[in-house]
Amino acid sequence: MHRRSFHAAALTAMFGPAAAATAAFPAPAGWVGAAWRGGQAPRRVLRGHAGHPDRAPAVAADTLWRVASISKLAQAVVVLRLAEAGRLDLRAPLDDWLGFRLRHPDGHAVNARDLLSHRSGLRDVDRGGLYITPEPLSARQLAPHWAARHFSYANLNSIVLGTALEALLGQRYDELMQQWLFAPLGMEAAFDPGRLSDAQRARTATLQRPGPQGWKAQTADLRAGPVPARAGADYRPGRNCQVLAPQGGLITNLQSLERLAEALRSCDPRLLSPTGHRQLRESIWRAQPGGQDDTHGGLFQAWSHGAQCFTDTAGADRLRSRGGLRGFGHLAEAYGLLGGLVVQPAQAEDPGWAMIYLLHGSAETPGRHSAFAAVEEAVMTELLDPIDLP
Repeated sequence: MHRRSFHAAALTAMFGPAAAATAAFPAPAGWVGAAWRGGQAPRRVLRGHAGHPDRAPAVAADTLWRVASISKLAQAVVVLRLAEAGRLDLRAPLDDWLGFRLRHPDGHAVNARDLLSHRSGLRDVDRGGLYITPEPLSARQLAPHWAARHFSYANLNSIVLGTALEALLGQRYDELMQQWLFAPLGMEAAFDPGRLSDAQRARTATLQRPGPQGWKAQTADLRAGPVPARAGADYRPGRNCQVLAPQGGLITNLQSLERLAEALRSCDPRLLSPTGHRQLRESIWRAQPGGQDDTHGGLFQAWSHGAQCFTDTAGADRLRSRGGLRGFGHLAEAYGLLGGLVVQPAQAEDPGWAMIYLLHGSAETPGRHSAFAAVEEAVMTELLDPIDLP
């Protein structure tokens, strides 16, 4: 398919009437979403295909997606659960777990809070698909990755933190995430595609991007057959968990993300204490005019212990054109996928709300009222308008 703008009828069919009046962009290969207010059942939208539109099945609520950086929100919840269980101190140096001194060049001892809020000073370096060399983590290995210690979003933070969690618990990263989050919430989730069953592979989306020559797959077609395990029998937890992709390798579905979002919206005490829920929703960093922080074109305005805080700033992180919505959660962008999980938790008389979306195969045409892509603005309009928000 050639990249082109779609006329109003196509936009209406894919996103509803509001999108046709406000956006013009290539329709995605497929997308799923859900939104709800209070304890209502999620209102779901399921459109398009879980891969090449001419070859893949229609998307469904149980379609498994590689959800990219929404993986980091799952990690943050587990870190806070471990802190509440007395297994780690968010402000303590990570040296004892990692086996080396994790120090910024200015002498600061980096802790979990620094990594969760992207203020460690670590930066991603392009290494042909790897964020860091694959040998065991060390001070020497991290030396080229240090920069100024202001806010700058980096995937490497999640890899270092995931490796520390492995060393702390003596478990593979995917197994500790299963124990501390996925099993308690009843989520269908994995980090190693080699551990998916035949039935699960048959439900996994093959992410696409549109280009001049048509659709191009960005991830392996798992429906074609088994894939090698990312981490084999010789994998040793606590050395370097990059192979399990804690920064963006989570494979899960809309149904499971609804469970996580609802637990966060309702401030479920079985997931976190009131303090833990507050640590996720209250910012510890906020962008300042003229500051050195990297806001990703204005999209990032505030950050908590592992979650983005949406401040309703026009032209930046605004969630709907008329404004008025704030919340917290995490966005996703990788391999042709755009996504987000955003929650406004229940407080006093406000029952709160939640929204999730996952889409693939759309050009990232700039939006009109925010730093989101136009397709994301259309998706959020489609999801949020019907659920009777103020």
